[in-house]
Amino acid sequence: MSRTPRQIFQDAGYSVRYCVGEADTAAIYAIEFDEFGDRAAPLDRITGLWKHYPDCFFVLTEGDTVIGNLRIWPVADDIADGFQQGIIGNAGLEFRLTTAEVKARKHARWSIGSLAIHKDYRLGRKSNPIPLLLAFALNEWADSGMVAYPVEIMTTANSAGGRNLMSRFGFVEERPAEQMVDGRALYIKRASNKNELFSTFGNRGIASLTELLASTASHNASQE
Repeated sequence: MSRTPRQIFQDAGYSVRYCVGEADTAAIYAIEFDEFGDRAAPLDRITGLWKHYPDCFFVLTEGDTVIGNLRIWPVADDIADGFQQGIIGNAGLEFRLTTAEVKARKHARWSIGSLAIHKDYRLGRKSNPIPLLLAFALNEWADSGMVAYPVEIMTTANSAGGRNLMSRFGFVEERPAEQMVDGRALYIKRASNKNELFSTFGNRGIASLTELLASTASHNASQE
């Protein structure tokens, strides 16, 4: 099963696009297994998420090589409550809501199940394009017509690097790792509108979303 690639951002080095097939999900699983080992999400769960929410699954590439991904999906209220109370783990975040349901009435509670990147970039051997992935993927998601405000985005982190990254992008630790069934600290970002959602980028010394989008529009126009 595959889809025609839908580019969100592309320059001479990197691109951000939607996940388009099982070759992508296999590459993502390999990256995550290398980072998390047995704690990585199983391949069938990653592929199942892509099939269930194809408009919520983004990959970062360098050339033709997948080097990272961000996947975000809507979480039903009762499951979100249990997750925030620490009694439901990541594996319990069911894909209960359909894309049609979410597009019809929008949704305010979401989970980022992964923000992973290949070890060469994670360990500093190459420049880290995570801000690029996060900015463009979340902007595409925010403009999808599926997001209700005020919005709540939940995620977990199980390393010092992951916790620092979440804090850098305005996520607040709501529950420490020892109070979560998975042993991963819970982080949540809340925003009353899109501008507030993305204000953290500029506040943290990262190129503003406006600047990133403007540069992309200029680049894409030059290729048309």
